[in-house]
Amino acid sequence: MTSTVRRKPGRPKLVNGDTSTAHAILEKAAELFMNYGYEGVSVERVAEECNLTKASIYYHFANKASLFTASMIHLMNLIENQVKDILSKDMPFLDRLYEISLAYLKIAEPRMEFSTLMREAKPLLSRQQLRRMKESEERLATALAQAIQETQESQAKAYVDPYLAAKVYQALLPLGRLKLANGAAYFSTAEQAASEVVHITARVLGFSFQTIE
Repeated sequence: MTSTVRRKPGRPKLVNGDTSTAHAILEKAAELFMNYGYEGVSVERVAEECNLTKASIYYHFANKASLFTASMIHLMNLIENQVKDILSKDMPFLDRLYEISLAYLKIAEPRMEFSTLMREAKPLLSRQQLRRMKESEERLATALAQAIQETQESQAKAYVDPYLAAKVYQALLPLGRLKLANGAAYFSTAEQAASEVVHITARVLGFSFQTIE
């Protein structure tokens, strides 16, 4: 007589098709959250936009907070990979910073900046969820800081603290999407905005286009 091994209750192991579905959910959820905020997006809406049932969303994500956390980490990982690709290029540092700025500003403009979205969602997330997103955000700052440090070492000078410099740049980057009181964009093109962000960053940090290469 053969015995049947019974699986413990819980979610089944994901197969390739399930992984693709989860990826599609994360892509759409990130877009919706960035455009409508945490409170403005429901699990039902994500399901509708993905042409899935609500049960399908819950198959992959336990609740709305888990979906939000996963989608934001997914978005930050995509940005981190793109930033690392640009930083690995053989070109002057501020030219690389310009490319990063331009790539950021050419992304379809969300209705809400990430920092604003996080302020809205923070009271509704667990400490673990907040920690996971903070860790993802910090990896991006660390990658920028490493590039700044390597550049400074190649010049045999220490201009500023690399980590603080990375944070200053991250804080200035949203200025590229600055709008006037009438709603019009302050900069006429993404290229102009990216150039100004980098120039302001360089001035604030004491960088020089002639010395940072």
